[in-house]
Amino acid sequence: MPIMVRRNGAARRIPAWLIITALLGFLLLVYLIIESGAAAVAYVMLAIGWWLVPVTSFHLVPLLFSTLSWRALLPSASRPGEITLIWIRWIRESINSLLPVPGAAEVASVRLAQLRGVPSAQAAAS
Repeated sequence: MPIMVRRNGAARRIPAWLIITALLGFLLLVYLIIESGAAAVAYVMLAIGWWLVPVTSFHLVPLLFSTLSWRALLPSASRPGEITLIWIRWIRESINSLLPVPGAAEVASVRLAQLRGVPSAQAAAS
């Protein structure tokens, strides 16, 4: 049975390659945690404790303000919602952190904005 997702009132099927890729990414994460020592990772997480919340918040606040600034540049007729733009911005920062390719994150964010209904010229210019 295919996995169905609703978007804009229409049911869409999630491609099998996307499900397989997500599963492989999760398995890679588990492998990396085990390889670097699950006990050491757990110890560090427990040592950090509740300090993880303000450390994470320290990054989320600039991310939110940056997203809201970007949102102001987009035309109101085709402007996606705040949650969608935060998601696109998060993906953009993740690509910037993971790939040593200049400009790849910008291309990806333009494409994601286009897929969410922003015209190509405005997505690229913003």
